[in-house]
Amino acid sequence: MSFVVFFACLSLSGQVNPVSKWVNDYCVTKGADQAAYKGLQEHANTKEVAAAVWTYVNDSTKTEFEYTVYLIKGLAKKHSEKDTRSSYVRSLTNIALKQQKSVTLLALNVLKGFAKSEFDTKVKDDLLLIIAERSNGRSEAIELIGYIGSENDRDFLKGLGKYTTLSKKEKYHVLLALVRLNEPLSVEEFVVDLKNRKINDELVNSLLPDLVYTHNKQVYDLLIKELFNDTPSCYSANNDSEEKILCSYRILEQLSGEIIGFPVQVEKSGELVGDYTDALVRARNWVLEVNSEYIIDNTNY
Repeated sequence: MSFVVFFACLSLSGQVNPVSKWVNDYCVTKGADQAAYKGLQEHANTKEVAAAVWTYVNDSTKTEFEYTVYLIKGLAKKHSEKDTRSSYVRSLTNIALKQQKSVTLLALNVLKGFAKSEFDTKVKDDLLLIIAERSNGRSEAIELIGYIGSENDRDFLKGLGKYTTLSKKEKYHVLLALVRLNEPLSVEEFVVDLKNRKINDELVNSLLPDLVYTHNKQVYDLLIKELFNDTPSCYSANNDSEEKILCSYRILEQLSGEIIGFPVQVEKSGELVGDYTDALVRARNWVLEVNSEYIIDNTNY
């Protein structure tokens, strides 16, 4: 942790390091100081930037961190070095631990954009602390543990209700995390329930992101099977149209990027690249070609 804490504060001359000043100026002005933001984005030493952010987060005189989260989110899009990004993960987790409700949720949601390899043991322990002792951000932290955790975390999640009162929503997120961790009984319960549901507009709008989050082969097999359903059961994103479309198109959008080699890409907006009909044909042909022997990418949330 030594590289994170000290060298961002003072230069050798005893003056405030400009990187630290940029971090302070951006956060204090609530993002208004774009010159500071540009300086941080373009600074050659990204570890120094991450260290300055860490120092700001741990400064006991600072009380507002919403724009620190926005700053980290923006810098993470520019900075690819693992040590730098791991430091941003630590900073976000420390912000979440401060338990400022809306900022805690914001920080935990931004953590979902980081790679699994960028979380260390200390961050994982802090997330487990939030789950065990805090209600603010518990659901989000539970799903993050499902993402970065291992089989060793199954018992913790399964026994959580014995040590703290869980809401219905929190129990559902525990189930999702256990499915993500491939806990057999949870997977069986989840898949049986899913098989008894009809995939339609209501399910796609309310549950599809959760199904994709599980990264579970049995769940994905059911979604893949639905790609061959030619019954229009979902509404399009066009609110002016009452015409129903294939739910397959909505599933394609969600599966893009989650399965290695999946032949469909999406725009930044989340919409499919190119013609939807062509994309569905490509996806169906690919499924038939791989014969369900596909690999889910578990490195992302």
